[in-house]
Amino acid sequence: MKILFLVPKFSGGGAEFVARQWMEYLSAQGEEVIVATTNLKKDDPRPDDIRVESVAGSAVTSVRRLRALIARERPDVVMALMPYWNLLAVTATRGLRPRPRVIISGRNMATHLRGSFGLSYRIKQTLARWTYRWADEFVAISHPVAGEAIALYRLAPEKVSVVLNPSLKADTDQIARVVDDEKPLALVAPARLVHQKRPHLLIETAAACRDRHGMEVEAHFFGVGPLSDQIAELAAERGVTAHLHGWTANWSESLPPNAIVVLPSLSEGFGNVLVEAARVGVPSVVTSRALGVADAIVPGVTGVLVAGDSPAEFADGVLEAASIAPTSYQGWLDTFTKERSGEALRRRIHSLVNAG
Repeated sequence: MKILFLVPKFSGGGAEFVARQWMEYLSAQGEEVIVATTNLKKDDPRPDDIRVESVAGSAVTSVRRLRALIARERPDVVMALMPYWNLLAVTATRGLRPRPRVIISGRNMATHLRGSFGLSYRIKQTLARWTYRWADEFVAISHPVAGEAIALYRLAPEKVSVVLNPSLKADTDQIARVVDDEKPLALVAPARLVHQKRPHLLIETAAACRDRHGMEVEAHFFGVGPLSDQIAELAAERGVTAHLHGWTANWSESLPPNAIVVLPSLSEGFGNVLVEAARVGVPSVVTSRALGVADAIVPGVTGVLVAGDSPAEFADGVLEAASIAPTSYQGWLDTFTKERSGEALRRRIHSLVNAG
């Protein structure tokens, strides 16, 4: 079977990582995989043994180039990830004969982000409500994302499926977390330093842990972004020791003792870092208001879901998470491997194509 993926590039975000994992798995299973990109850079890592074609340009140019590529290659399936590329895929395949099956993908809670990304995002959402129904299948990153898509885009439930992320970048063998009673509690935010991720809440949570519960706490950020200076200033103002480590792909293997992951994001379609934290035995605290995280955490086992998103509620969640005893949840972790996720996607693709 020939499958054409449509992505911006191969690095820079969770969707790009997931797409690469899926491409590599499908190719290893003998599927013919081609990738169309719109923003590929020279130094961007490319999947081994997978052909890459550029369809870069304006939206009109990208649609024209993608349509020509599809007409030439005649793939059985076109799969896109993220809103803009979803729109390119459904538009470029309209009226083609023969027409490939079109699979689009949802990676976040769309309604949460209306106030974060401005006019261009709202335009894409408006177009999505008109065009997503043209797709043959909507693959969601989590069950909350699937439920929102059915309501928001008026999709038939039978055209929506959930394929959980291949979140784990390394071997799934669980690693015990390091506990040192002589050192402070380490609150860790593995996220970009941008408004959507609300990194300031980590500093406020650390202060609340100190003031409400008498904990000795430090804040650790594994991420980069335009709010770096603001975070450093807020930490100094609140008297919180903060470490800005920058981003590293292996952040979960570079954690300080007594680590607890705190993810204060406004919205998460899933939360890959929550699964990565569980792999190394580190509990997480995240707000239920992010919605998409419900598939990425087992409350009371791998971490804590707090009902609200105030620093006090996060601090209470940290106190609870610190008391969670390490346990074995290898079977749950195996759900998020490249093999399990990739095979789930492969079966959906084959079912869709074989249905005629």
